[in-house]
Amino acid sequence: MNQPVCRAVAHGHLDVVRLLGQQGARMNINESTIAAHHTALCMAAHGGELDMVQALLRHGQIDVNLSDQWFEDPLILAVKGGHFSIVDALVVNPRQKYFSLKRSLDLARNDCIQRAIRSRMEDDNTPQTLLKRPPRRRFGGL
Repeated sequence: MNQPVCRAVAHGHLDVVRLLGQQGARMNINESTIAAHHTALCMAAHGGELDMVQALLRHGQIDVNLSDQWFEDPLILAVKGGHFSIVDALVVNPRQKYFSLKRSLDLARNDCIQRAIRSRMEDDNTPQTLLKRPPRRRFGGL
């Protein structure tokens, strides 16, 4: 484990994670460990560390869809661990991909987790008002 943020998450040092998160672009928040290819977010989600997950999600460059060597992303790890609060924090993230939501729903055994994921999937399927064509306007005199 060679990344400072991964070390901080692995040892439960929330203050260090927050401090590193303030470094912004100078730190690669998505760097993974050498052995298992876990990102810091994967490690925090797997361990059920809600405060750690929230601190990592505040970083503007975090990729919530990166997976480990077993193709498990943070959402799948949280679902498998039964960590509802972490699932809830991840599904509301606008960068969460539909494919990950679908895979996680297939793995979910907890009703609350299934509802949270379904709710997000349904929100993604609703027509967006921004995509609607504005009404035609008539201009006088032409």
